[in-house]
Formats: sequence, C-alpha cells, structure tokens
Amino acid sequence: MRYRILFTGLLIIHFTLLQAQNYQHSRYVISAANGTIVGGNYISTVILGEPFNNETITGGPYLMSSGFLTSVQDCAGVWGGTAWIDACGDCVGGTTGLMPCSDVISLDLIDANPSNQTFGIWINNSFNIYGFQFNITSLSDEIVITEAFGGRAAELDWEVYVGDNNLILGFALNGQAMMPGDSLLTHLRFAGFDQTTICINNLEMVGADGDILESEPGDCFEMSALLGDVNGDISVDIADVVLIVSMVLGNYDPNGYEDWASDLNDDGRQSVADIVITVCTILDCGTMRLQPVSSSSLSINDNSVAVAADGDIAGMQFEYAGEFEIIKSFLPIGWEMVQSDNTILIFSMDGTPLMDDVLFEYSGELTIKSNIIVDWFGKSITATINTTPTDYILHSAYPNPFNPVTAISYELPEAALVSLRIYDMNGREVSELVNGELSAGYHRLVWDASYQASGIYFVRMITADYTSTQKLMLVK
Repeated sequence: MRYRILFTGLLIIHFTLLQAQNYQHSRYVISAANGTIVGGNYISTVILGEPFNNETITGGPYLMSSGFLTSVQDCAGVWGGTAWIDACGDCVGGTTGLMPCSDVISLDLIDANPSNQTFGIWINNSFNIYGFQFNITSLSDEIVITEAFGGRAAELDWEVYVGDNNLILGFALNGQAMMPGDSLLTHLRFAGFDQTTICINNLEMVGADGDILESEPGDCFEMSALLGDVNGDISVDIADVVLIVSMVLGNYDPNGYEDWASDLNDDGRQSVADIVITVCTILDCGTMRLQPVSSSSLSINDNSVAVAADGDIAGMQFEYAGEFEIIKSFLPIGWEMVQSDNTILIFSMDGTPLMDDVLFEYSGELTIKSNIIVDWFGKSITATINTTPTDYILHSAYPNPFNPVTAISYELPEAALVSLRIYDMNGREVSELVNGELSAGYHRLVWDASYQASGIYFVRMITADYTSTQKLMLVK
C-alpha cells in the first residue's frame, strides 16, 4: 500500500535500496553525503545494496511503501521526474521543456532586419542588474549605431545612450533593478550597410553594489541580404524596380540598406544601369540572345530625340534642362518612360528591342546635358550627342552576319523622300522598310528576317541625291 507523506519536520526512516538510483530535481534531490539525505540542486547517486540507517530527510513530498522510500516528486509535480529549480528560481528541465538559465549573464544579437536597419539585444540574466555597457563591432566598419529603443531597458525607464565606437551604455538612475529572466534588453537602429559580421564586444554587467558580474556575449551575427532586394522582402521583383526608379528621379531618399541593395553595379550611385540589372535579374537575361553595346549616338532635331547603337539597348537616362512636353512616344510595348524635373528614364521591362530610332517627339525647349546608355549586360556608356547630320550616310548593319534580326542606321542632312528596301541574291525585293518622307536627322530601324531563308541579302537606300547598297548575311 502506497502513502503520500508531507514532511513538516524531521522523519527518521529505515530503508534498503535494491538498486542504484539517480535523482535530479529541485527541492527534493537525495544525497548520501555523510549518511544524511538532504535537499539540494544537484544529482545524487545512492550505491546499490548499501542501506543507510538513521537517515535524516528534509524537503518532500516523498512516496513511501512499507517504510521504504520509493519515489520523489520533482518541482513540476511529476513522481520520479527530473525537473529542477535553476539559478533564476524557475522550474526547468524534465517535462517542463524549459532550458535552465545560466549563472553567467549573456547577451545575444537577434532579429536583424537590414531593410528596417534594426536588430535586437537579448539578455539572459540570473541576477539583479543595475547597468550595462558593450560595443557593437562589424568587420567592414560600415555599421554605425544611431539609436537604442524599446525592450526591458525602456520598460524600466532606464537611461540608454549610444556613444562613439558604437558604445551602448545603460543604467538605472531610478534605482529600478532589472530582475532575472530571459527577454529583449533593447533594440538598436543602425545606419550604413554592407554584408558583414556584427558582434558584441567589451561586455560589462553591473550589480547592486557596483560589482562587475560575470557575463559573456553570444555568437556574432552574419548580416546578409540580396542585392536588388531593395524593399527587404527576400525577393527581387517589380517593387524593387519602382523603388530604384524613385531614387534615380530624386523622389525617394534611401536608408543605408536600401542604398546598398539598389547599387547593383557598385558605382556608388543609383542610375538606369541599376534599373536594367534589376530587370535583368527578374527576366533571367542569361536565356536571351542579346548583343552588347559598344557605341551609341543621340540625335536631337526637329523636336524629336532619336538614338542609335551597335547593339541592344536596355535603358537610357538623360539629365536635361529646359521646359518641354513629350507629345508622342515611339517606344514599343514593354518599355517605360518616366521623368522628373531634371531626369528622363527610359527602360525595357520585358526585353523587347527598340524598333525605331526615334524615342519621342516633344514641344518646347530641351537640352540633354548628359546621358547614360545601358545594354542588357549592365554595361554603361555615354552616347555622343549629334546635331543635324551634314551628309547622307547608310551605316553598316549590326549585327552582320545575323539571326534573325539586324539594326540598320542611316543619316539624313535634310528632310527627304527615302526608299529603303531588302533584296535577295536574285535581285528580288523581299522587304520594303521605308518608303516616304523623313525628317533630317539620325534614323534607325530593325529588319526581322524570321521568315526568310539563310543566305546573302542586300539593303539599298535611295534618295534624290544619294544611293547606297550593303551586303547582309542571314545565318540560321
């Protein structure tokens, strides 16, 4: 028959142990020290076959059977359980599923959020503390702590300051101790960003009498992020393109992380090149058959802006002066054109090539002061800005040989009736590209030979005062 006996005083019990047993719990650990069974916060081993006489037992409760001790209840109320009271006074281990606190105060970096430029400091303390100080260090020295806020320090109305060399200093002027436990000590906000490792160093914790308590920092934290993920949502998408566009136009002031994540070509600024590289990341441009750009020209005449290049343009950025209004766009579907008071951005969102040399027509006064031309490889060049041409010129098609499209550029020194046609080896006309009056300036078009057979073709340009023919080679 079993009995539950609660001890309020000392009880002398004679018993014989049948086997070695280990007891680990809070108030009810059994010890064989000096023939006395006492409470304690440690594991006790009782040797098989060696009974104790006149043992003194303190604590309880214990389970007895026929005068023999058969089981002990742990702090979680489990008979024969292994839970115990830790240094913070909490019941841990066993069926509680809780980890014990340490006799050493520890600080850990948690919840790093590069896009919000914050992270947390988590404290595990077993003693009352009245102050702390530590430094935040980073391998690249790009992280600068600007503010401490929130957490237990704020709840206790502690003073928390940020000093030179990312020193964080907190203390209780009101005499309010920070009690033992696990919780968020404070949040830290930072400026600047780089993919770097941040650490807690020079940690000191202060007790009631000004004593330095034993403490240790946790592991360093790897601050990592994805280039192009400007909004910090762990993906690169159109939302990131929109943010970069806003930065280039001067409509959005980025924080340190956003500045880092949006500078994809690492030139220290945001430009149409970063837009193109982000779009290319989304589209996976490695699967597209594209030609690099090594030279380009801009033409501004008859209130129109035209561009020519020897490869596939992905985006353009113009810094301008003057008061003007765009009255007609010649951009193909899939291209975007946006502007601010001094910047025009033109870029492709789907990889569609430019089909016309003329970008747009405008009214008013427009002067392009500088420009950036970017291809699909993220390479940036500056286009030459041309005035009205002085001669008729049919430029060499590019690429050539080609499959299945090639770009044809030509110049007109004056408005003229222009015929531009493609012929095969037998002299048969296979495509009429231009037949009509065009304004003076620089012109460009693309011939798509998808429905033509491989072979040699000829492009012929005819005006009243000029004729030129060039050979083209289509290779499929």
